Amino acid sequence: MIPISAIPNTLTVLRIILAPLVCIGACNGLYAWSVCAFWFASVSDFFDGYLARRLRCQSFFGRVADPVADKLLTLCAYIPMRADFPYLFWLVILRDVSILVGVGVLHFCHIKCEIVPSTISKVNTGFTLLLPFIWLCLKCCHINGRALLEGLAAIVMVTTVCSAWGYARTFTKTLRSHRAPD
Repeated sequence: MIPISAIPNTLTVLRIILAPLVCIGACNGLYAWSVCAFWFASVSDFFDGYLARRLRCQSFFGRVADPVADKLLTLCAYIPMRADFPYLFWLVILRDVSILVGVGVLHFCHIKCEIVPSTISKVNTGFTLLLPFIWLCLKCCHINGRALLEGLAAIVMVTTVCSAWGYARTFTKTLRSHRAPD
């Protein structure tokens, strides 16, 4: 039996396991299976954070693994879509890699900084996950839906750029404030 305090981390681990399965399923035409796995992974992302706060059982593992699981799910969801939206695939992946590099640079410089997602980043995350979910659903039901996908892709593109810009400003300000005196 899993202790109740371990449920958030268990959900995070489950998301890490489901992410590549979403990609493998979609790349092999198993869209219904991928829709279910992606939906469950996305919902578990909400619940792991909610439960960790509610049960007051945040952990170092959760603080590290949760963003990794998020990035992995995003990557695995966008790989099957890359033929339809190559520019968006690279933009979304570049943003996520840039955030990880920024955090890595701060860690390497021994600068403690809690990166709190801005409102635009939260909106971006929502649309970034909504687009592949809709794409998978349309594929599953054999519906074209190109106009809807293009509209969502435009929103993802704008919010991704705005979010990346916000993170870049945060990292730059943090590095400048910890710069060695001249």
